[in-house]
Amino acid sequence: MKRKIAAVITDILGQRVVIGEEELQNHLERHLFLPKETALELIEMILKDSTVVYE
Repeated sequence: MKRKIAAVITDILGQRVVIGEEELQNHLERHLFLPKETALELIEMILKDSTVVYE
């Protein structure tokens, strides 16, 4: 089974995080209620520096 990739984001440690299209869509419908691009930007901010969430 092939997964569609929504995004690949490099985290603070330099590791690549692959976000699947189905997983992202499920998360958007159940938890975030944000536009897809905004949600991906938020996820990227958290992966690159989680302290920005608490400022």
